[in-house]
Amino acid sequence: MRIKAGASLQFVRKPLVALVMAFLAISICAIGYKLISQSNVYQILIVGDSIGNGEGCDDYANKWFKFIGPHMEETYNRQVEITNVSMGGNSSYAGYARIMMLEEDTDYDLVIVCYGQNDKEEGFSRYYESILRAINQKYPSCGVISILESSQQTYTAKMQIIQSLAEHYGVSVADTIKAFAESGKAYEELTNDGCHPNDEGQRLYYETVIKLIDEMYVKQKPEQTERSDIPPVNDNMEQFKSFTYYPKEKFRTVDRLTYEVDVKNISGSLGINYYLPEGEHSITVSADGENICEKKMWCDNPHMQECIEVLAEDCAVKETIRLSFSDIEVADAFKGICINTMP
Repeated sequence: MRIKAGASLQFVRKPLVALVMAFLAISICAIGYKLISQSNVYQILIVGDSIGNGEGCDDYANKWFKFIGPHMEETYNRQVEITNVSMGGNSSYAGYARIMMLEEDTDYDLVIVCYGQNDKEEGFSRYYESILRAINQKYPSCGVISILESSQQTYTAKMQIIQSLAEHYGVSVADTIKAFAESGKAYEELTNDGCHPNDEGQRLYYETVIKLIDEMYVKQKPEQTERSDIPPVNDNMEQFKSFTYYPKEKFRTVDRLTYEVDVKNISGSLGINYYLPEGEHSITVSADGENICEKKMWCDNPHMQECIEVLAEDCAVKETIRLSFSDIEVADAFKGICINTMP
């Protein structure tokens, strides 16, 4: 039998076209499923100190934020993904740096801020505000909850600063000081060390926070006005818009205890990221050949603790920053520096 050329081509084309169409249909369905799955995940970021990280409980499963996911899934049929970048022993500057260092691959629905216990009163307002403004800058439409830490026990000046800043920025406040006081139990019964909440205390943290999450979620409030347009409370907040992290890999090794990096005409705050070994240590910082500060550290914890701290609030550097460490242990534990530059 003779088969016409045209008929033969048509005969081949039909199954090929069908195969391509089937492949496209499967691909579109897969992409659609992925988008639906991603949109159904409620993304939560927690940034804080050891209380923010749930320290103090007897069982890891009883950390206060561990109960949020099951509640959201059971109540709203919504999956939850929690990113917790809290670091024990750190103050609010670390929270600002941690937020600015995050990759841009997640659009968070909610950020929970938990600081105050480790902060000094001096400068606290400025650095806590830098956290709120970093959130506004990176995640302008997300909800924000500020925790008043139970460890303060009363409404100290630092807690009043948080309340004032929260009101200014339209942030919800989770008052665990009040929750502990109205629990019907003595403060000492809710903590094992006088600071970190035990299992019962963790439950109070969860209950206080989840009430606010429920209110936010049920109300489904329309998008707020751009929070990035809210004027700052403290002076010189513009420098916190600009953040550059120089990891250790970018530094030259001058000698076993000294590292150096080239910069170009910076003027602003300088922070350091490192692990703090046990014992007494120090770091000397110089800019363009002149010493600008020396930091002494002491740690009695045998386990290394990651720290992000301010070294110098107002420094001007034209070309070179040099860090000199007191010993090999702390030099090896160095991770990088953070720089904020005034516009």
